[in-house]
Amino acid sequence: MLMPCEVAVKCVLPVIRSALTKKLTQEYGLTQIETANLLGITQPAVSHYLRKARGNALDLEQDEEFSCLIREIAAMLYGKDASSQEMRLKVCSFCETIRGKGFMCGPHRHLEPELTKECRTCLT
Repeated sequence: MLMPCEVAVKCVLPVIRSALTKKLTQEYGLTQIETANLLGITQPAVSHYLRKARGNALDLEQDEEFSCLIREIAAMLYGKDASSQEMRLKVCSFCETIRGKGFMCGPHRHLEPELTKECRTCLT
């Protein structure tokens, strides 16, 4: 039995990191190493995200709230306007929003096929 946070770590967090790497490198002009340092990941991980070899379990780019939050987090990271604690809370809140919209249901059922369609854990 997978808990929603486990699914989020496998599916949602990589999507968030992928969107942030794209934003930081393309719009802010950061190098892969600079982006990796800001996100606390490796440069090869940044490369994987940019090539869509990682972080493509969900397509959230069309969701306006997702795009707005990515812009906000990227600006906070780039400007170093937030503490690590504030960033953790922002990303956790972001993940809760994604869960609450039901975006994780498909990947959760894929990872745990015995999960029933009546599951509403993330939506409550």
